[in-house]
Amino acid sequence: MAFGKRGQPAPQTAPAQGGGPTLDSVHTELVTVMRESRASGPDTAPGCRVPTSYGALLAASLAVVVVEMAFIMTGRSHLGSETAELAGRMAAISGRRFEGLTTLALMASVWSGARAVGMFALPAHFVLRRFALTSVADYALGASACSALFLAASSLFGAAASPLEWTISLAGGLAAGAVYRLVAGQRAL
Repeated sequence: MAFGKRGQPAPQTAPAQGGGPTLDSVHTELVTVMRESRASGPDTAPGCRVPTSYGALLAASLAVVVVEMAFIMTGRSHLGSETAELAGRMAAISGRRFEGLTTLALMASVWSGARAVGMFALPAHFVLRRFALTSVADYALGASACSALFLAASSLFGAAASPLEWTISLAGGLAAGAVYRLVAGQRAL
């Protein structure tokens, strides 16, 4: 099948040297990580550990994006404070208002996905690895506990979260931890 202008094949260009990861390399890494996780299975085995995996972090982030989008698009969050703050910043930077709910919801959910992986799943991974806990439930509950600690600490400093924000954040932590563990798999020591 030809892609390009007027039926001509698209030009083949070599990737730039040292230009960072390409879409193909990220896709290849994700496929490799998922095959390895299927081979090792989600069950725990003695003498195994869960590796630190960028592919698993990316998959966990995408899982949180889906959870967050589901809450926002079904109207459960009423464009919470995070989304309103993001809309205000975008308006200040660009000089125009963003009125599309989908755009705001997507940007807020991408932020939540990155936050959940960076602040909940990754710290939980390092703590659980230290204690040799490798089950999916351990990772889901560990990331959710990190989420609860983050919300409790932010409440102490005056940024109290609503019960709905607690629910969304805890659900995001559960999703991030479980997906990270499922995709990362386990390796023998």
